[in-house]
Amino acid sequence: MSWTVARDKAFTDVVSRGSLTASAASDHTVKADIRGLEPATDYWFRFSAGGTDSPRRAPAPRRRRTRT
Repeated sequence: MSWTVARDKAFTDVVSRGSLTASAASDHTVKADIRGLEPATDYWFRFSAGGTDSPRRAPAPRRRRTRT
């Protein structure tokens, strides 16, 4: 399977991409360790396998409020 991370829904501003192979040894699961993403930035990610894409939006984490 392959994965793509972009800053926009149309995937014209791709920031990272790669591919992984699932096997019986890993229960046919994969884990993408994507690095270099900017904090407080929304990203779209897409996983592709067997001719099917699954685009999703990953919202930026909210800043924690500090109590004074």
